[in-house]
Amino acid sequence: FELRFDKRISNGTQAWESGYYKGTVMQQAKAPITYYGRFFVVLQKESSTWKILVDADTGKDADEENFNKAFAREGKQ
Repeated sequence: FELRFDKRISNGTQAWESGYYKGTVMQQAKAPITYYGRFFVVLQKESSTWKILVDADTGKDADEENFNKAFAREGKQ
């Protein structure tokens, strides 16, 4: 399972992240199946810990091309 981001915005106590994910299902004696999705997350920092307030997913516009355009967590392509 891999995550790639297209937006990461934070003011230090609240944050918005959106991007794409890629999953691969491995089954014995079968070819791997790869799938893509899009995620949107709103976070709130409480006592130095980030808590997820909203987490939504969709398949709209989720494909290999958009996944590869987004950036990895470290900010690298």
